[in-house]
Amino acid sequence: MNALARLLGLPAARSAPPVDAKPAAVAVAPQAPREMREEEGRVQFRGLLWRPVVTVDDTALLVVAARAGLPHCARCEKPLSLAAGGQERWVCPACGESHSGVETDFFAAESVAAARVREFLSGHPGFRPAPGLPAAA
Repeated sequence: MNALARLLGLPAARSAPPVDAKPAAVAVAPQAPREMREEEGRVQFRGLLWRPVVTVDDTALLVVAARAGLPHCARCEKPLSLAAGGQERWVCPACGESHSGVETDFFAAESVAAARVREFLSGHPGFRPAPGLPAAA
């Protein structure tokens, strides 16, 4: 034990257990990578155009994820942005169209994503939603 460590009342240094130079090999069966693809839709909701996207696993015939994305201008179809100086209005940077109700639109995004899942499932028999995604009504 180091004399200084003893003087300060520090615990004795412990030696680390020996480490093998080569860890034991673990056999893992190779798996083919999952082929995922995204498919965009088009949903009109509360006066806005949404372009929700579903992520699909074609091998397992599953819809694994859905997201609503940003709302788009219903007039010129450009993505909307939040108005400067506040977050109460969506404003189209191209045509100036404005839409209020941003707070409710964030909650609406969940409904838009669910609508896209239902739309995809209705056009693709044999597919099903992954656990945790909204099921087709």
